[in-house]
Amino acid sequence: MSEQTRREILKRGGQVALGGALATAGAAAAPRLAKAAAERQWGMLVDLRRCIGCQACTVACKAENGVPLGVFRRRVRTLMTGSFPEVGRHFVPISCFHCEKPKCLPACDKHKCYDGQSETALYKREDGTVLIDEAKCKPGKKPCMTACPYNNIFYDPLTKKADKCTFCEHRVDQGVAPACVQTCEGGALQFGDVKDPSSAIARAIAANDTKVLKPRKKMNPSFHYIGLDDDVQKTVEGMIKGKQLRPTDLENDR
Repeated sequence: MSEQTRREILKRGGQVALGGALATAGAAAAPRLAKAAAERQWGMLVDLRRCIGCQACTVACKAENGVPLGVFRRRVRTLMTGSFPEVGRHFVPISCFHCEKPKCLPACDKHKCYDGQSETALYKREDGTVLIDEAKCKPGKKPCMTACPYNNIFYDPLTKKADKCTFCEHRVDQGVAPACVQTCEGGALQFGDVKDPSSAIARAIAANDTKVLKPRKKMNPSFHYIGLDDDVQKTVEGMIKGKQLRPTDLENDR
């Protein structure tokens, strides 16, 4: 069996397996789809106080999207902060942040990383989701990976092309939450329209002291954290700067 065939089987199997869970979850897990796409900005809220580092979201993502062995669209990082005897252990989920002003898009255009098409392989939907058109992406090109200051785009060893989190757009378009959100055991993940003041995620962001990583980059990531204290933020950003947060690693202890 070829690796590509195996990938397709895993993807279909993951969709069937998760479909059963969605059937019992009901409408509560579905994001709000009432507004026009151009008026939305899909985003994710991570409550670090609830994350237990179980990696269920990581596994769900791989099963749902057929992500090949050795790489990950999302990971839960295990971080150590402080010094003995005052030490802390923290779990921080990481994936593409679907930024309002992503740096990967102009990088794709500048370096012509697409196969003779009039449009770039990387694009942003009206609802704010940043995606890669695999059919247009030119194999072996990596400028988008370098341009992402969060190091959240990886090189697919099967297709030889760039890949990343898609917010499970195929599920969201059907009114169903991303697989990672649906599978989160601790209820640490929330997905929805961050531009809609009446949405649950927007209300939660407004009611809590939330942060984003590397705000000085002014990319306005749509990935918000509750409970991201200064030490954890500094550690995560330091690891990103040192290119230690590689999508080929499941986690990094530090």
